[in-house]
Amino acid sequence: MPDSDYPEHIDLSNNHLRQLQIIPFIRTLRKKLKTLNLRNNKLGPNGCIAFSNFLLDNPLTNLTYLNCESNNLKDRAGMELIDSLQVCSKLTHLNLNSNELADKSANKLDELIQCSNISHLELHYNNILGQDMVDFVRKINDSKLQILDLSWNNLGTDNNFTEILFEQLKDNKLLYQLDLSHNKIALKHESLQIVCEQYNKNHTLTGLHVLGNEMRLDIDGALLSSKSSTAE
Repeated sequence: MPDSDYPEHIDLSNNHLRQLQIIPFIRTLRKKLKTLNLRNNKLGPNGCIAFSNFLLDNPLTNLTYLNCESNNLKDRAGMELIDSLQVCSKLTHLNLNSNELADKSANKLDELIQCSNISHLELHYNNILGQDMVDFVRKINDSKLQILDLSWNNLGTDNNFTEILFEQLKDNKLLYQLDLSHNKIALKHESLQIVCEQYNKNHTLTGLHVLGNEMRLDIDGALLSSKSSTAE
């Protein structure tokens, strides 16, 4: 197919395609491609690694949107994909929800957000711990992130994550949607007071979601301990 006839947008979501079906397709991708939706297929670790290797050899420099949600990528393969996406210089929206990502993938995310144009990052329903994301949140102000979904992980395993995150957010001017729901975050009273004060200094973050943690937002948008009243 000549490049002039190649599509700029491809949606293969919800087809339950297996890696043996997807890998030959991946090898046909062209630089003209702008959006690729592979959501809810069965790319798996081997398919993910094949995709990563393809990107390193054939950077999709016009790709702005990639959705790999629910593809059973696993952590090591997810790490390789995140690393390879640094060559996709125009990528702004990345969805890696529900892929059993953990520490190896998380440790590559801080590099990716610093060197890319990603403004919308989705990571919910993975196995990411708080200690895995400390370096990431330290670099959040060096990124272009505007929307970040970290819900349904296990970030409450390390209170340093939450404290460092809100320390960074007090000076952040870009992020306006942050979902921390269902992460078992439980801060001691003194730490929660500091976090609340830092949150109140931020005037850009208009959408903070904390349901399923030991904190809540009151009717005026103030961050409080959920033990003081009913949850959000």
